Parts: sequence; structure tokens; C-alpha cells
Amino acid sequence: MRDRRSPDEAAAIERMRCALTSSGHVVSDDIEITDRPDWVFEFDGRRVAAECTCVNLPQLMKWAGYRDRRYDGKHYEVRFAYEPHLWVKTAIESKSAKIGGYKHRAQCEEIWLVMHSEFTALPLFGCSSATLALMRAAAAATVSGFDAVWFVHAEAGANLLWQTGDPHCAFPELDVSRGYPTLWTRQGVVTLKAGGGEFSLGPHNAAVSLTIQPLDRRFKL
Repeated sequence: MRDRRSPDEAAAIERMRCALTSSGHVVSDDIEITDRPDWVFEFDGRRVAAECTCVNLPQLMKWAGYRDRRYDGKHYEVRFAYEPHLWVKTAIESKSAKIGGYKHRAQCEEIWLVMHSEFTALPLFGCSSATLALMRAAAAATVSGFDAVWFVHAEAGANLLWQTGDPHCAFPELDVSRGYPTLWTRQGVVTLKAGGGEFSLGPHNAAVSLTIQPLDRRFKL
């Protein structure tokens, strides 16, 4: 069990805290718990636990069943499926079995799932109104024990996707009339060391192409 949060988690939680307090809510952290669940706090007098999931490249690879074989000092051009609805569904389902344990450890009344983008690097994808609509529909369609599902984006801020009392709906489908929606990203893998380091892309270190197949197994990239 970790004794401190990752930088991306800490940034997402701070963005959430600011969004809640700016809306007039009273938030007070329990500083004794920082993992399993990642954030425990009093919210308008109710004790809430929140578990975080970062939607980044290693997470997408894990969900799709890939081992992360990217190596230090290498540069990668990655093609991956744009599936925000399935990212929400998979995140909810992958954490659902742990809800009872989180509630017991935190002694809380509510449990939230906080999905978030990267904050220490450029986000893997943008957060348009269409993206949020897909995520909200997926959260409403995926039944679980979570009392609320949020998505926190470095550019779009904290967005409530679903909460107890909201209606459920049918699971959304992507428009694939022009092919399966696909995004690209270019990322370097580097471990920073004392005294600094150097990373460059050129003939000596050509970019390696990597394709992550869709979570929707009916399709291929």
C-alpha cells in the first residue's frame, strides 16, 4: 500500500476539491488515508471515499491486454482506439469488486470513482462535449456500487458523469460509418536521474510504431 499519491492523482484530487468548494460545498480531507481508497474526505458532513483511475497510455494498454514493453530512451508513435464510453465501463467494472473493501477501510457513507487524465504530461485525448456525452451515457448504463462517477481533465476540469438518483440508459454505440475512431500520440520514455538527462529523436533513435486494438473486439485498427 502506497504512503503517497502519484503526482497525477494528487493533481486530479486538488482539481476536484477546488471544483467542489467553489460550488459551495464543504470539503475536509482525512490525511491518514491516501491509497485503497485514494481520497477520503468529509463532504457537507458525509464521509466519502474516492478511488482514482488515470486514463493514460499504460492504462489503455492494460485494459486491452497488452504488456507494457516500452523501453527507457525510446520514442513511440502510438495509434489507439477512441473509446471513452468503454474506458468508463472498464474503469467502473475493474474497481467494482473492491468497493466493499474501500468502504470498510474508510468507514464511509459513499464511494466515488474519479477517472482523470494525465496532469504531469499532455493529456492523451481532448475532452469535448461529445466525449463527455459518451462518458455520461456509459456511466449511466453501467450498474455498479459507486455512488458517483467523475471525470477530471487537465483542460476541461471536473465533470460529474453520473450519481445515485440519475436515470440509467442503454449503453451507447460509436458511429463507425467512417471506420473505427482512432487517435494518435507520440511519447518518449525516459527516466530522469540526478544531474539531468538527454532525450532525442533521430536516425539513431527512430520512433517505434505501436497499435493498441479496440476494447470493442468486434473491430480492428
